[in-house]
Amino acid sequence: MNFLNKIFFLILFTFTAFYAQIPSYNMGTYTVTDCRAKFYDDGGPTAPYNSVLNTVTTYTLRVFVGSPITFTFSSNPNQTQIQAGDFISFYNGPNTGSPLLGTFSATTAIPTMVATSGSMTIVWSENGNTVGHGWNGGWYAQSIPPLPPSTTITSVPSCGMNQITIQTNHGVSCDSLKPSYFLVNGPMTPGVSTIIPVSCNNGTTQTFHIMLQNPINKNCTYTVNSTLFRFDNCDSAYKFSNIINTFSISNCPIQASIQVLPSPTVCAYNCSATLTAVNPATNCLNFSYQWSHGLPPTPGPH
Repeated sequence: MNFLNKIFFLILFTFTAFYAQIPSYNMGTYTVTDCRAKFYDDGGPTAPYNSVLNTVTTYTLRVFVGSPITFTFSSNPNQTQIQAGDFISFYNGPNTGSPLLGTFSATTAIPTMVATSGSMTIVWSENGNTVGHGWNGGWYAQSIPPLPPSTTITSVPSCGMNQITIQTNHGVSCDSLKPSYFLVNGPMTPGVSTIIPVSCNNGTTQTFHIMLQNPINKNCTYTVNSTLFRFDNCDSAYKFSNIINTFSISNCPIQASIQVLPSPTVCAYNCSATLTAVNPATNCLNFSYQWSHGLPPTPGPH
């Protein structure tokens, strides 16, 4: 797929829209949902419109988008020509019961037509007695940018686990869930091996698993930085970067040591020593401890 890039900036998020190639349609009876397309008479972009002698032919094209649709046509009389007795009509809605925007015949100009309802119905009728160039036009609709996704970690990983489960409030593209779009950071960087989407529906999911290359084995707070993709109503992809989630691990074995200051001391009667717990730099959480020498609080010997 060829993409045109257009970059937008949001607070806390950066997203990019990608637009696909523009399709084309000849006049016929069917329904389409493209947000943008080239639009020709039933003869296509190079031939006159089809005409069967003494036969009335009627086509009805319906365009459903969900946001205002604008139809434009070439002003070149060699590309736009409708003969007397042939008609093209535009309706602001999903059928011919919708408000009529205009009907055109015996003309070399079709003005711009706008369907504010989010759908357009076009009816073309040929009487079979004349042939014209038809039309060379197209339509485009206003795309509605998707809302940025928010994410939560559904269950905090335990020490030694290599999976983090993320849930989103809006569907994100399953095909875009790649390890290169995710980073897990903390006192260790476990690396991301793969992303597993859960229950993809129409190419999107709201839950996925981040599989780590190495299990998390150090107590601390970790950050998950995600880049996710969503589609708008025109099926254009938007990239949302720097989506941050954090979690803490506190159930790994404590890698600490006990030091006696100033030096180990054994006393015959009464003496004291200072005990200090040394927490390694990779352990960013605070811990408390208790120590017992194991002797009863009575005079010895024991």
